[in-house]
Amino acid sequence: MTETALTAAHILEALNSISGEPSDDRMNGQFAIVNNGELVSVRELMTALAGGTAEEPEETIVPAIRNLNFPIVEIARFSSALTLIRLWKDYVLKETEVRKISEDKPEVIARYQPLFTQDSLDESSLVELESFLYFRNNRHWPGFEWWKDSLFSDTALLIDNLRLLLDEEEPIEERWMGVRKSALKGMGEGLMTAILQVAHPELYGILNKPAREALKRLGIWPEIRYGASPGLQYRAVNEVLKALSKALETDLWTLDSLLWRLADVRYWAVAPGEGAQYWKQVWMKNGICSIGYPELIDVFSELVATEDIDGIKDILRSTADGRTGDPRYDYIRNTHALGAQAPQLFRFFREVEEGHLVFANQGKTAILGIGIVTSAPILDTDLDYPFTREITWLKYPSPTQIPPALKGKFGKTVIELSQEECHLLLQNQVRYWTLSPSVGYDSNNWLDRELKYWDGFLQSESVGIGWNRLVEDHGDTLLSLEKKDDFKHLFKQTYGNNMAPEMPWTFLHELKEGDVILANRGA
Repeated sequence: MTETALTAAHILEALNSISGEPSDDRMNGQFAIVNNGELVSVRELMTALAGGTAEEPEETIVPAIRNLNFPIVEIARFSSALTLIRLWKDYVLKETEVRKISEDKPEVIARYQPLFTQDSLDESSLVELESFLYFRNNRHWPGFEWWKDSLFSDTALLIDNLRLLLDEEEPIEERWMGVRKSALKGMGEGLMTAILQVAHPELYGILNKPAREALKRLGIWPEIRYGASPGLQYRAVNEVLKALSKALETDLWTLDSLLWRLADVRYWAVAPGEGAQYWKQVWMKNGICSIGYPELIDVFSELVATEDIDGIKDILRSTADGRTGDPRYDYIRNTHALGAQAPQLFRFFREVEEGHLVFANQGKTAILGIGIVTSAPILDTDLDYPFTREITWLKYPSPTQIPPALKGKFGKTVIELSQEECHLLLQNQVRYWTLSPSVGYDSNNWLDRELKYWDGFLQSESVGIGWNRLVEDHGDTLLSLEKKDDFKHLFKQTYGNNMAPEMPWTFLHELKEGDVILANRGA
C-alpha cells in the first residue's frame, strides 16, 4: 500500500467495516479519525487498508488522511479532555444560568424548529425570524440582534441564504461556504450554527468564539489539511462536538454551555501542608483547601482587599516589623520569604476564582484529588492554615504519580498550571484495563472461548466479575477496606490460599470512573 493509493473511497469503506470503538492505540498516544461521533484509530484504519497488517508508517498515513479532509485528533488528548469535562460537568449543570439554558431547550426548539425549514421561510416568517435574534427568545445566545440591520437589509437575500443553509441534500461544507461567500452581511458562524442546532438538534453543534477557544485549550481542535475551507473546518469541528456529546451523554445544546464555561477556566495546584498532612482530615472532610499563617489572621481582610503583590508585601512587612520581639514573625520578615509568600497569597486571594479547578498535590510526587472552587476566600481561625476556600472535591482515582516532566513545576504552595500541564496530569490519571466476558474454552483454540457474559454487558451497559462467595461472606465490607493486606485477609478466609486476590481487589479498588476497559476473549 502506498500513500498515493489511499482514496476517500478506501477511507469510507474502512470506516464502515471496522468498529467505532477506541482501540488499544489510545495507550500509545496515537491519532484517530472522528467519524459520525466515533473515534477510529489511525493504526486500526491502516491495518484495515493494508489487508490486516499495518505496513504504512503513521507519519506518512496521518498527513495522507488529513489531506482528504478527515478530522484528526490525538486520542490521548481527547481522553484527557473527556476526563476534565466529566469532572466539571455536574458542577456546571447546577449553576443557575447553565441549568436554565438547558431547561429552556424544549420550548425554544418547539417554537423555532418549524420556522427553520426550507418550506417555512418566506416574507411572512420574517417577524418570527427577527425574534430569534434576541436572547430573551432564543434563551441561549446573546448578541445576534447586533446584526439585525445588516441581516434584514435585503430580506430576499436573507431568505435565499437560510434556505441554502438548511438544504440537507447538500454537504454542510458547501452550504457553509455558499452563505459565507454571498453578499449577505451578519450571518457569522455563531448564528449559522445556532440555526442549524435548532433545526436539527442531534446533527449540528455550535461553533462560536467560546467553543473555538475551549476546543483549542483542551487540545482537541481537529486537524485537517492546510488551507482547507472554513466549511470543511466546521464539518471537522462538528464531528468532534458529536463525539464529545456522545461520550459525555450530553446533548449538543448543553455541550455548548459546558464549553462556554470551560473557555476561561484556570487550573491551580495547591499543596495540603507538608507531607499532605491536611488532605483527608481537613480538606476532604470539610470540603476546603487552605493556605496561610495563623500570625496573619488579624490582617486577613487587608490581604484579601489588596490588588497587587507589592501591596501584600507591604502588609506582611509592616505586620512582622510591629512584632519584633516575637520569633514567629522572623520568617515573614525575611526578604526571601516575602518574595515567596506574597505571590502565593496573591494568587490564592485575587487570581483563583469560583469555578476554577484545583489539583491537590503531595509535594512533587503525587496528585491526590481534583476539586472546583466554590467560594471567595474565607477565614477559619481554628485551622493551622486559616485562609480557606470552599471546594467541591470530585470523584477521582487513587493518588497518582506526577509525570517526571512536571516534577520541576511543583514545590510551592500555590501554582498555576497551563492547559498543557493539566493535560499531562489528566492523561496520567486515565488507566486502561482488559476484562474478559468469556468462560470456558478449548485450550488449543482460545478464539473458541464462549463469550458467556458479553450480551449481558452490552444490554446493561455495565461490567462485572464473579467471586460470589466473597460477596456473600463479607458484603459491603469489601468496599470499605483501604488496605490491600486487609482485603487479602478476608479473601483467604473465604478461599484459603488456593486463589489470588488481585482480580477482585483491582476491580473494587483500582478501577475508577473514567478509566478505559478493553473487553477481550482472554489470553
